[in-house]
Amino acid sequence: MHSLHRAPNLSARIRQRDDEKHFLVRRFYSDWLRMARDLFRALRVELDSWIRSPLLPLSMQLKEHQKLLERRVENLRKIAGDINHAAGARAPAGAAAIELGKQVEELTQIRDVLTREPATAKVAKVA
Repeated sequence: MHSLHRAPNLSARIRQRDDEKHFLVRRFYSDWLRMARDLFRALRVELDSWIRSPLLPLSMQLKEHQKLLERRVENLRKIAGDINHAAGARAPAGAAAIELGKQVEELTQIRDVLTREPATAKVAKVA
């Protein structure tokens, strides 16, 4: 009878041991999985920095070159605006130059008339 009384106690102990073993195995795999994930995250961060580190100087050079090209484009726009402004201002100046040329011609004729000898001088109408 004593052995029958021990049987439920023995099966309870076996069940408890199996539960503890199951808990330990489960915890072992959980910890292993967490460590593997941490390792892969660290590896990913390291690989990202390793890949980007050689590209950093190149990207800095590209940004500097972009700024240089933007300044050149802006200078070209200013020059084009100045040329257009100068061409627009040149048209009235050309007309004024023609008018001044006519005035110079008239003044030259008047001077020639005034500097001639009185006997040979023709009287000309001055407009």
